[in-house]
Amino acid sequence: MPWPSKDEFIELLRTRTPLDIVNEYLLTGTPFAFEAEPQNYDLFRSVLANALRVQQNDVTVVGSGRIGFSLDPSRYGNPYSPTTSDIDTVIVNAELFDIAWHQLCSRGRSQLGLNWKARRALEDHRKGNVFYGYIEPDRLTGAVTISPTWFRTFRGLARRPELAQLEVQGRLYRTWDHVRYHQIYSLAGIKTRFRIQ
Repeated sequence: MPWPSKDEFIELLRTRTPLDIVNEYLLTGTPFAFEAEPQNYDLFRSVLANALRVQQNDVTVVGSGRIGFSLDPSRYGNPYSPTTSDIDTVIVNAELFDIAWHQLCSRGRSQLGLNWKARRALEDHRKGNVFYGYIEPDRLTGAVTISPTWFRTFRGLARRPELAQLEVQGRLYRTWDHVRYHQIYSLAGIKTRFRIQ
């Protein structure tokens, strides 16, 4: 699939619906970061899916690693670089999400035993992340039981020579609709920045 340039993408935002853009360009196909060696994308998804016990189809890449440039409205168009860019990874699994969500709820106001980073992350999740349908287990050490598995899983990618050079970040989403909402939200920010109606 030929990826659009940043200027072509702006034109897509003028002429296509955000949902169509998300479905066609931001969630399907081989990501830009794996374009030269698509078999490594299959390996990447397989390793993550097996370790987290989810389906391979529930793993994808978003952001600059997906399309070749940043979709963050404040950094729009910055090119993906294998040496400086993270691979933003999405894992979609309602069961894992709900377990972590319930663990966050069960903590109540108690944050005893958590370091300051985990306490701050817990507040971030309560105020916004969970509302938007995602959790960042790597930020919630000691607060959710999936955190150690999440760390091991993403660090474990480095044991595969084909994947060792990748810097990978991951989010756990409850549903694919939550992923779409988040991507559409980013597109709305780009449209505002470039004054697209």
